[in-house]
Amino acid sequence: MRYATVLAGLLLTHRTLAAATMTSDPDRDFIAAMIAQDQAAVDIARGELQYGQEPDLRAAALTIIESRQAEMARLVRWQETHNQPPH
Repeated sequence: MRYATVLAGLLLTHRTLAAATMTSDPDRDFIAAMIAQDQAAVDIARGELQYGQEPDLRAAALTIIESRQAEMARLVRWQETHNQPPH
């Protein structure tokens, strides 16, 4: 079950990035890609917390969730302060 959770997260990242509308603004495209990647990492880490048994990996998953959520918040703030609606 754990492998299926990880695989689903990776497929979601690929699909999200592939479906993203590229613009002529590299900053906006960068933020859209990074938010999608960060969200996929959070989803995969949540799968580890739900199904994983290894304490070191569960600790890593918590760290990943914290850091990626903070990064996403920072990128969204940049979008808001630069009048860039979410992608």
